[in-house]
Amino acid sequence: MYVLPVSITFVSVSTIVVALRLFTRFRLVYAPGWDDWFLLFALLTDYAFFAVLVAENSHGLGKPQATLSPSENRSQLKMLWISIPLYNLTLNLTKISMVLLYLRLFATKTYRIILITLLILITISGIWMVLGTLLVCIPVQAFWDRTIEHTCLSRALIWFLNAALQIAGDLILVILPMPPLIRLRIPLRQKVGLVVIFALGLFVCTTSVVRLYTLIMLVRTTDRSRYNGLVATWSFVECNVAIVCASLPTFRQLIIRTFPRILPSCARNSHSSPKKQLHDPVMTWEPFRGGGSYSADVSVDRDADSNSRCHTSADGIQVVRELRWDLSSAASGSENDPNHSTDLPREPGL
Repeated sequence: MYVLPVSITFVSVSTIVVALRLFTRFRLVYAPGWDDWFLLFALLTDYAFFAVLVAENSHGLGKPQATLSPSENRSQLKMLWISIPLYNLTLNLTKISMVLLYLRLFATKTYRIILITLLILITISGIWMVLGTLLVCIPVQAFWDRTIEHTCLSRALIWFLNAALQIAGDLILVILPMPPLIRLRIPLRQKVGLVVIFALGLFVCTTSVVRLYTLIMLVRTTDRSRYNGLVATWSFVECNVAIVCASLPTFRQLIIRTFPRILPSCARNSHSSPKKQLHDPVMTWEPFRGGGSYSADVSVDRDADSNSRCHTSADGIQVVRELRWDLSSAASGSENDPNHSTDLPREPGL
């Protein structure tokens, strides 16, 4: 069936992307953070989701229900009961990773309050999604065996509510960074590039909507096994697309090293010394500190156009403008303040 080939393809892509992200953070910029660890946790739960899909497929997932034996139906429902919490856990861990990444990028107090509030809401909703789907029936065995005495909530209600929460979270994470990106005082070409990178999260929203449509088909039909194949496939695709999109904003350093001619010469020269330990350590809560001392690999050259010259400090360190995204400075025009400068010495290897 189509379930396994699609699943293998997407889990392979997400594995490669996360491996490249971790290589970039650990070996190129020496600045891993909690956002990297949470995305790694999301990948691990994605592996568990994949294992359950393989087991579910071995019990006839996607085949007409009339062709399955009662034992195969029960086994398939058991796997479905396990897969739904894993799906929600993977997506929520990915969302937490994105929020932690934004916390490393946005320096203003207002945005940090918004992001911490969003982080709390995602955590609470994630706990609800996992526990709510695990305990949709009491006792839990009633999910796959309705012959025992039980109390169950409406599966359709729980599934649609969780789908709506996931879509809403995806949209918020796409929209949230757009205002500060638009207000950046950088060349238009670079601004458009950054907006496009962060707007790739719309692919996650698209897969969420497609999955919701297949979920509606599943609820309306009596052939659960056949239509659950579509839902399971799109659920897994959504998880892996989310993991990939969450990693793309961190690939700047890798692109510079692999394809040096893509970016301006100033950016290439500023990465000639990779062995510099950065300020952001692995096991500290740097994202929650004020001031934004780390630009999370998203930076641009001060003069990126071909007509401009590179600015170098006295000790030979390239001078670039880091995207710390200080919205208050951008709004008040602090670049004109003689006591304030957004042109900071860039450490080699950043």
